[in-house]
Amino acid sequence: MTLRGIAFAFFLSFTAVLAAQTAPRTAAPDFSGRYSFLKEGEDIQINVTDGRVDGYVTRFGDTDADQGTMLQHTFAKASLDGNNLSFTTRPVHALYYEFKGQVQRGPAKSRAEDGYYQLVGTLTEYTQKGKDVSAKSRQATFKLFADEEEAPKK
Repeated sequence: MTLRGIAFAFFLSFTAVLAAQTAPRTAAPDFSGRYSFLKEGEDIQINVTDGRVDGYVTRFGDTDADQGTMLQHTFAKASLDGNNLSFTTRPVHALYYEFKGQVQRGPAKSRAEDGYYQLVGTLTEYTQKGKDVSAKSRQATFKLFADEEEAPKK
């Protein structure tokens, strides 16, 4: 191989490496939004910013002291690794939640419809009475509410 041929081969391999490094990367899906929770009118707010996740659960109180009052449980810790999501809320009125599961694509065709994404996994409800903590787990699916900004025009 001549010096010119070697230089040309080097040039081709260099441009291929450069093109691979500068090729647009597919952005990770944005799972941010409001998801359904246990009862009508309750929800989970998920905010994903620069790979970090935070949010809160809004629910109605169900004890004698807070019956019907809207309560907000902010996330004490949360993580998102690919589509694996987990969060633990701060206690409010001696109750907190832990969710471990995945964010999955739902049946909706776009974010303008309910259920474009779904949180599917195990929800554990912890209740504190003095030093005792009881846990109740269940399988749960929470659906993303339609994005009002992307709602179809009528």
